[in-house]
Amino acid sequence: SPFEDVVQSQLAAQVRLALTQLSPRQRSVVELVELEGHSSTEAATMLGISPATARWHLHEARGTLRKLLQVANPQMN
Repeated sequence: SPFEDVVQSQLAAQVRLALTQLSPRQRSVVELVELEGHSSTEAATMLGISPATARWHLHEARGTLRKLLQVANPQMN
């Protein structure tokens, strides 16, 4: 429906804005894993970091994104 399209568009804009709040490394890991579908090990190889470091950055980034998106959408829990 048009309403759902608007909600999806607004959510996508909020996610894009939230991604800009991450460090460059965290943003890169999120883009590779969540948006492009690579594993954290593949992302680590692409970024020249250890898999453990990639997983840590991903964990931290997800927490930050969760907080930022909850502030933008308090009804989301």
